[in-house]
Amino acid sequence: MKRLVLILAAVAALIVTPGRAGAHAELVGSGPPNGAVLREPPTAVEVRFSEPVTAAFTAIQVRDSAGVRVDAGDGRVDPQDPTRLVAGLRPLGEGLYTISYRVTSLDGHVVQGTLAFSVGTAPPPAEAAGGAGAPGVSLPAGLLHGLTQWLSLLLAGLPAFLLLVWTPVAGVRRLPGSLRLVGDGLSSLLILSGLGELGLYAVQASGEPLSAGLLLNAATGTRTGQLWLVRSALGLLAGSVLTYAGRLGGPLTRALALLPGAGLLLTLSLQSHAMATRQWLPVAADFVHLLAAAAWAGGLAGFALTLPSLGPAERRALLDPVIRRFTPVAAAAVLLLAGTGAYGALLHVPGPDAVTTTTYGRTLATKLALLVPVLALGALNMVRRGHGRFDRAVWAELALMVAIVAATGFLTSIPPARAEIRARSGPFSSLVHLQPLALRLKITPARIGMNTPTVEVAEHDGTPISGASVGLRVRERDHDIGLHSVEARETEPGVYVADPIIFGMPGDWEVEVVVLTRAGQEVRYPFVVSVP
Repeated sequence: MKRLVLILAAVAALIVTPGRAGAHAELVGSGPPNGAVLREPPTAVEVRFSEPVTAAFTAIQVRDSAGVRVDAGDGRVDPQDPTRLVAGLRPLGEGLYTISYRVTSLDGHVVQGTLAFSVGTAPPPAEAAGGAGAPGVSLPAGLLHGLTQWLSLLLAGLPAFLLLVWTPVAGVRRLPGSLRLVGDGLSSLLILSGLGELGLYAVQASGEPLSAGLLLNAATGTRTGQLWLVRSALGLLAGSVLTYAGRLGGPLTRALALLPGAGLLLTLSLQSHAMATRQWLPVAADFVHLLAAAAWAGGLAGFALTLPSLGPAERRALLDPVIRRFTPVAAAAVLLLAGTGAYGALLHVPGPDAVTTTTYGRTLATKLALLVPVLALGALNMVRRGHGRFDRAVWAELALMVAIVAATGFLTSIPPARAEIRARSGPFSSLVHLQPLALRLKITPARIGMNTPTVEVAEHDGTPISGASVGLRVRERDHDIGLHSVEARETEPGVYVADPIIFGMPGDWEVEVVVLTRAGQEVRYPFVVSVP
């Protein structure tokens, strides 16, 4: 009972502990800088990211204001520096040009956006296209990823249960005769679900309709596709371990036979939110989380698979010692799940409010809510030692675990909670009282892409100040992607509207407002705008 209380306390900590969000590849710079006005046309463009990216499809395009492509068609990831996208340009004239990019980050998510620059004196018009973040995740993608995770857990956990828990107690003769069918079925379904995931990724990453050629290109030319190929091969090997489980003798042989399943789970960790942190500890914690889940799920599936083949006398003789052997494994798995799950929540959930106000948080809460009855059923089975309606309890646990893994599939496919919270932010508006006047800056919509800034200048009593000279200086605070300056025009007394400014990436942008009144008084104030 004390052990169960400790486990429930660890799970409850997931809900109340604040943390920080993980990240996908982020834009850190470009050449020309975003919003730059150039005297001479460039001969090439580049876009730089916070981590290595891949782009087997059209990675970068440059278009003029009429939408005509002006790049040389050689856009690619720099082979010497995989954090850079580069593309040559045809001869350019005066005007506005937009750079659009579409790449895949280390966690397998597609990241896309738009930057702009001008040649000559042409300012960026308000109707120019703005940037975009990572595309949203569809219901099929979440379901397929959840199915891939569930099949991977079974292919890793079921052989471990049969070789390390069941066989040492019951012997190889009592292994069910359906193992070949189970192994072939699980590995085949894993390949098919992964193929479905790959097809959805290929369409999203390329912007093209699905075709055999596109699928082949994605499988062989992208990191996502290469991981699918490795996962499929390991899935076939893990299925073969189930087929030949009765012929694997000796502790060393059995331990080596579990390596394909472990490698299968590792491919999932190498394509998780943890991978985007570019740190070994989050990836290792995710891997341990999957290993623990596989041990638990594999044990439940093992009981469901082996018990129907036993007669009443064999069942009474074997069930108690098998449960005794599995109990410490299940207890350790639950503790590891709670610990690594809490660490994962620290990475991706900013605070308690995000649990109820974001899709990620609500999905996490659903997962935790489903975990409570699973823990209760597991504790009940440990106490009963196989007596009572043990079979029904096992199947109930399995059904709940399927729902938990489905929720996990969506968690690994949707943006972290912090990103969703920032994406909901509305237009920016901030008022400051300075000496000798008051400034209000409004920016609409305060999102990636084109934004319209409005500055209101007034006395402290609210009297508008007309005839002032107002300018804005815009820069991203954490990355050196250039400084953009614009002048504002007075449209009504005390109200000054500037040409659109471009926020080319998520983050904190500094918009410094400089006001020079007709009386010669100068005021400067740096506003900070958080862009989702």
